[in-house]
Amino acid sequence: GGGVAPGWGLVSGLWYATWLQYVAKSPIQKGIETVISQIDYFPGITKLPGIPLTQIITSENYFSDTLIMKAIQTKAVPLCSVERKTDLVFCSFTKNGSDLISKISSPVKYAAQSGKDAAVAEGTKLATNTSILT
Repeated sequence: GGGVAPGWGLVSGLWYATWLQYVAKSPIQKGIETVISQIDYFPGITKLPGIPLTQIITSENYFSDTLIMKAIQTKAVPLCSVERKTDLVFCSFTKNGSDLISKISSPVKYAAQSGKDAAVAEGTKLATNTSILT
């Protein structure tokens, strides 16, 4: 006959649930990766001790330049007040009178928009593939 093994429905259901989680996360991850690639050129931001960019750029902020700037100010800038044998390159922008915000606000705005665009593009691509599978 043409019957289906009873366990097959469970296996298919588990695969589908796992796949749906991937589909939901993939566009966001693409957005985060895009933002990080756009701002990692900023001197020293990738060399902050104990704070990788993946802790600064998250699913909660990758789409907003305001939220990204807030994350940089709350997570990265405080590292500059810690006494060190050698100064962090990133901190030279805050200690030498340069206004960090004015220096990175435009690139961060561009990065946030790029992150949104990348997430939408990835979501569209996955939606197209999803409709083919269903």
